[in-house]
Amino acid sequence: MPTPPFPEVELITYPLNKRAELIYWTIIFLIGAILATLPLITVDISIRSPGLIRPESERTIIRSVVPGLIEKLYGKEGAFVEKDSLILVLKDPITLTRLLNLDVELAQKIKLLSDLEILTGVTNVGLLQHVRLSTPLYSRQLSRYLFHLKDQGASITKVRKELRSDSLLYTDKVISGNEYFNKDIESQKLVAAFEAFQEDQLSTWQQQQLQIKSEVLQLQAQRHQLLEEKKRYEIRAPVSGTLQGLNSKYAGSFLQAGEPFCELSPETALIAECFVSTQDIGFLKQDQPVNFQVDAFDYNYFGIIKGRIISIDNDFSVLENIPVYKVRCRLEQNTIPLRNGYNGHLKKGLKLQARFIIARRTIAELLFDKIDDWLNPVAF
Repeated sequence: MPTPPFPEVELITYPLNKRAELIYWTIIFLIGAILATLPLITVDISIRSPGLIRPESERTIIRSVVPGLIEKLYGKEGAFVEKDSLILVLKDPITLTRLLNLDVELAQKIKLLSDLEILTGVTNVGLLQHVRLSTPLYSRQLSRYLFHLKDQGASITKVRKELRSDSLLYTDKVISGNEYFNKDIESQKLVAAFEAFQEDQLSTWQQQQLQIKSEVLQLQAQRHQLLEEKKRYEIRAPVSGTLQGLNSKYAGSFLQAGEPFCELSPETALIAECFVSTQDIGFLKQDQPVNFQVDAFDYNYFGIIKGRIISIDNDFSVLENIPVYKVRCRLEQNTIPLRNGYNGHLKKGLKLQARFIIARRTIAELLFDKIDDWLNPVAF
């Protein structure tokens, strides 16, 4: 039987290469190990949104409630001011003049009231001779009062001496009883008049004291009202912050009522305000973690800033003709440190990229979701 030109397939053998076999089984093992670890390796799933750093409170537009000429500027562009610090004063000659006149009148009334408190508070008439009063009016009244008291006291002393003398004469029956009785009545009248004069003068001073007290209260109320009116011509900082937009104003320029004068950027905690698209907003909730990459600080050197969601707007806003939702986030730090010790400080207005962590998934789940998207016809 002739020999066939080619050998049978069963008789063909290949030389065994152990190195190739080792590589083959190594690859098979690695693929198996990778497939086995897919359900064990987890990654963070996040959505990305742009944003910027801003103060927690909105900027305050400062306006004047009354029209007037600017008398003096105390603030400067970009300057930091404390709460209630004076920024601007408008000219107000009317209120100032009325306030000065009222202060003079109020000071005079207070002096009168002080003198009356002294006059009505001294019970011993003898002590009145040593008091010092601050107003000419009551100094004269006191001098006149003491003069009348001394005059009436002298008359009473004289009548009493005459009464004692008449008493002896009456005892010796030199004078009649009618004459003695008349002298006694005269003495009693003088004493009664003396006491009545004291009571009348004290009552007059007490009435004047009540009246001037009432006038002082009215003047103090008027002064308080004038001070409130004066405050309308003073513009003060409602909160602590930085002044902006003052370059166009100067002393002597006119300010209309309700006209915006400047803006005040409040010195409050910094937050991140992010603009999330409508298709991603459903994944977010309050207190959800978020990572930030600040555009001004290279992520490869400075890393990320961590934070959490504070609030999510219920209504949308339009940004570049695209509806978005504003999401405000708390920053866990205000500086970004480098390894060499340099600290990058966060400032208002810096742009950033926010990555909201919405879930943790294994690689196996991600591959399954991707394959499901390819094979599920409903996904297309």
